[in-house]
Amino acid sequence: MTDQEQSRAIEAIKQAKARYFRSVDTGDSELGRSILADDCVLDYRGCCTDPVTGHDFFPEMNVVMHGSDNWTSDGFRKAGIVSVHQGYNFDISFTGDTSATSICAMTDRLHMPPGSPFALMTGHGYYHETYEKQDDAWKIKTLKIVRLRVESTPPLIDDRLLIRDLIDEYSNVCTQKAWDRLPQLFVQECVWRTEGTHARVFRGHAEIVEAIKAVVEGYPLVFQMPHAPRIQLDGDRATATTLMHEFGRLDADKGSIAYGTYSDRLVRTAAGWKFEERLFQAVHREDYVIGGGL
Repeated sequence: MTDQEQSRAIEAIKQAKARYFRSVDTGDSELGRSILADDCVLDYRGCCTDPVTGHDFFPEMNVVMHGSDNWTSDGFRKAGIVSVHQGYNFDISFTGDTSATSICAMTDRLHMPPGSPFALMTGHGYYHETYEKQDDAWKIKTLKIVRLRVESTPPLIDDRLLIRDLIDEYSNVCTQKAWDRLPQLFVQECVWRTEGTHARVFRGHAEIVEAIKAVVEGYPLVFQMPHAPRIQLDGDRATATTLMHEFGRLDADKGSIAYGTYSDRLVRTAAGWKFEERLFQAVHREDYVIGGGL
């Protein structure tokens, strides 16, 4: 390979890597497949693990991908993640007329969706790659990421505020009788229960919706107001206790006021905080005659 041919090959390899980054950040799977060798092996194991602390920020990335036909670039986008990759300081060596090795310094940033354990993951390190010339184009044959540092930035919104929003939304759903929104507030394997004389346990979205709907729909008008939640965080799990004050109109001249507490177990999911269990404990209820117009 002449010096001129080598210079052209180096530029072609750099362009292939630039297209790789662009395919990942824009979700362009076709572009990504175009710069991969047919029999490529891309090893992403440990690619989001900080080498000093050993903390893995993204365990789902610990995969080895075989073959360009299996490549997809839309994984981050489907998860609501905005990725930004940058590569520079290429060290390229040729092992033959149609083969080369490359070490490329890199920085990547993953901007996470609301409700994630962190708002931003920033990583630094090197891509260790081999390239092969196929069909007159340089393509990535093998890939491995070696990290120098991986760190995270805490969420811009405190988890307590996100949990408070979830608690408020539950009361809004009951007040507005918007039953189609209720399942979105619970994990799939969820429990809603009451204690006392009329203790009941309901499991799963369907049972919980029907149980709450059966009670609330008996009132032409309902206002549920949560107060003073006390929230305790424990990583991806939390507990909360909230005071509840609810007014219900029984008919034209009768109303009901109820007081109680909700005790919750919550869990962080990819879609944000969700109820795992809600326990309602009644404290006091009284019916009365409405003396005025509402």
